[in-house]
Amino acid sequence: MYPSTDTRSAERGFASVSTLLGFGAVAVLVFALLGAAGTQPDRFGRIPVPSTAFVSLPGAESSMAWTSPDGSPPPADLRITVIDPRNGTSLRVNSRGGEATTRNGRELKPVARVDPPRKGVFKVRVTSKAAALQPGTELAFGETAAGAIGGRLGQVGTLLTGPAGIVAGLLLLGALLAPSVTRATRRSAGAT
Repeated sequence: MYPSTDTRSAERGFASVSTLLGFGAVAVLVFALLGAAGTQPDRFGRIPVPSTAFVSLPGAESSMAWTSPDGSPPPADLRITVIDPRNGTSLRVNSRGGEATTRNGRELKPVARVDPPRKGVFKVRVTSKAAALQPGTELAFGETAAGAIGGRLGQVGTLLTGPAGIVAGLLLLGALLAPSVTRATRRSAGAT
């Protein structure tokens, strides 16, 4: 039996570039989808109805949910206005339905959503004559599934463009170049 002259298997690296990029893409996708699984309908706070207050919102789609002590449905005259204090413009508030969730013993019923153009503090005005007669009613601000996924993807982008991303990129580049350097070293040692 003659020894094999095929050195390709010894010259291959740990993984190809496409394999590593594929694993990275799958990891980012799983991370983003896990963000949608853990949405909180009151993550950004609650304000009484009726009232005017400032609420800190992410630069992603946010939900608004009605909650009352007795579980009553949202009143028909409920009006929500979200204003960007930087320029005084009103943001578009879209009505929204959906299944109610329970948090801290209170039912939260989705009523609207807003997509702020940036992360920041926004002025929110909530009016309702019917709710004014019912103490303890609140409007909760939280994440939508799309907003949570967008937020997670934004975190990945920030991580990749920051110092940790640069270090990880250099380590990945080193891991990809190591087999080539090893091959070149073996060839030059064999040539002498």
